Formats: sequence, C-alpha cells, structure tokens
Amino acid sequence: MDYIFVKATSLTSSIEKLEEDKSFRLNDYKSLGSILFPGIHWDRSNAAILELGDQLLDVEAAEASLTVRLRGLSADPGLISSLAAQCQKDKVLVIDAQTSEIVKPHEKPKGSAEYKAWYRSVLKK
Repeated sequence: MDYIFVKATSLTSSIEKLEEDKSFRLNDYKSLGSILFPGIHWDRSNAAILELGDQLLDVEAAEASLTVRLRGLSADPGLISSLAAQCQKDKVLVIDAQTSEIVKPHEKPKGSAEYKAWYRSVLKK
C-alpha cells in the first residue's frame, strides 16, 4: 500500500485541485520524513526501511514528494491517517496511490479492496 506526501500551497480535498508547493524539495522531504519517523537513517538513494511495531515501512524522499509504502501482512492504513493529521498543519497532503484520493486525517484510507486482497495474497505465497 503506497502513499505519497506532497507539500501543497493550500489544503484541498481533491487531487484535481492540488497545487504543489514547488519550493519544497528533496531536503525538505527528507526533513519531513525525519519528523514523521524519528531516528530514520537515510541511505545514499534517499530511502529507508523502518519497522514500527509489526509494520514494515519503505520510505523514499524525492524532489517532489515523500513516498511511504506499507509492507507486510499487518500493514495498517490507520497509521497513514494519523500521519495525514500530523502533516495537515504544514499543508502536506497525503495521496493514496491505489485510489488517487487525498487521505482525510483521522479517517482510514479506503484503498482498493481488490488491491488489498491481491497484495495480501502475494505476501502469503
């Protein structure tokens, strides 16, 4: 399950109305990742793998976004809604890559039921 964190010029609930803050760049996204995940250790490719409880996260900073991938059978999208609430005050929006919708703070991301079923079946093989 993949989520994309993007700094916006203003808050919106629609991806069509999202205006990216182009002044927010790679180092800003790395700083955001360090705030969201204290103790994160970035590798040379600006990525990190983290364990939070029984969840595995793959985090990657880029010039235009921060991507967080939830991995494993116990992946809980509820974590993402909590992070979305934390980011909202700084006009950082979270996009659910499966549905192309902006995640609403304190609301579990919907995701595609088909995608979740497929994802879990792949992990069980």
